[in-house]
Amino acid sequence: MAEIILNSLSKTYPSGTVGVKDVSMKIENGELTVITGGQASGKSALLRSVCGLDDITSGEVYVDGTLINGVLPKDRDIAVVMQNIPLYPHLTVFDNLAYSLNLRKLPKAEIEARVNEAAAIMGLGSVLLKKPKNLSSLERQRAFLARAIARRTKIIMIDEPFKGLDDGLKNEMRTEIVKLSKRLGVNFIVAMRSSSDALVMADKIAYFEKGELVQYATPAEIYDRPATVGVATYFGRPKINIIDGVIEEGNFVGADIKIPVGERAKDYDGKEKKVYLAARGEDIAQGEQFEAKVVAVNKEYGTFTAEITPNYSLTVFADALPKEGENIRLAFKETGMLLYDFETEKLIG
Repeated sequence: MAEIILNSLSKTYPSGTVGVKDVSMKIENGELTVITGGQASGKSALLRSVCGLDDITSGEVYVDGTLINGVLPKDRDIAVVMQNIPLYPHLTVFDNLAYSLNLRKLPKAEIEARVNEAAAIMGLGSVLLKKPKNLSSLERQRAFLARAIARRTKIIMIDEPFKGLDDGLKNEMRTEIVKLSKRLGVNFIVAMRSSSDALVMADKIAYFEKGELVQYATPAEIYDRPATVGVATYFGRPKINIIDGVIEEGNFVGADIKIPVGERAKDYDGKEKKVYLAARGEDIAQGEQFEAKVVAVNKEYGTFTAEITPNYSLTVFADALPKEGENIRLAFKETGMLLYDFETEKLIG
C-alpha cells in the first residue's frame, strides 16, 4: 500500500498544451482511484506525470512521504499498464511477464515464482507458453495486468483498461480489477472515460476538465452532490434534468413552474441572478407542484419524458409508467434538488 500526495502538480508540453494544471489531491493507502473526464481532460497526462514518463513542469509528487520528482520511472515502485506499452509479439506470455524482472537482474528462481504467481492470479497458467497473437482480447488484457502484478509494486496505474472490449468482456474485466485491488492491497489508479464504470468500481473518483481537477470525491458524493453542472451532466444515465430560472421569495421560478427551495439560495433571492435547478430522474415523482405532458415512454429503462413547455422536458423514472399523451402532475423531491450559479455553474445548494 502507498499514500500518494500531489501538491500543485502541473504539466505543460513544449507546444504550450496544458496536460494538467495545479492539481492537488491525496490518495489514501489501498484505494482504487478512477481518473475520468472527457477527451483531452488530463487523465493520461496525470498518470504519465505521476509515474515519471513525463517530466512535470511544477509541483510535487510524494509516495509514502518521500518526494519522487527526481526519481527515474523504473525506480518509482509504480507499475504501468498503458495501451501504447504492448506485449512483445515475439515473446511468450511467460517471457513478457518476466521481461522487466530480467532487466532488474532478479534471481531466476524469484522471476519464475513471481511470474507463476501473477499468472495464477490472472488465470493465465494455461497460456504462458503462447505468443500474444494467440491470445483472446480478454487474455491480452489479463496479461497486461499480470505483467504489472509480477513487479510487486505499491502502485498500479492503468490507462483505458476496457479499450477494445465488448460489453460482456468489459464487465468481466471491471470486476477483476476491483477484486485485484482488494486482494493485493495496493493502490490502483485507473484512467478512463466511462462515467458509469467509474461510479461502479471506484473508491474515489477524480473528475477532470481541461487539465483541472474539478471534483475529487466518493462515487456517492459525485452522483448526489456534483460540484458543477459539468460534473452533474457527465455522471448518470439518463442525463440529469436541468432548468434555468431565478429565485423569488424562496421559490425557483423558471420554465413556467414554481418550486419551493427554502433558504438554500437566499443570496440569489429577489436579485434576478439566474440559477440552474437540477434533479435526476429518480428525484422527480408524481405530485402537485406542476403539470406536464408525457411525450415519450421508455419501457426498457422504466422512464418517461414529460414536457413542461415546448423548450423544457424532464426525464423521469417510474415504477408504473404513464401513457404517452397523458397529462400528469409532478413534483421535485426536496432532497434531490440541486441549485447552481448560472454564470460559474458551481453548486450553491
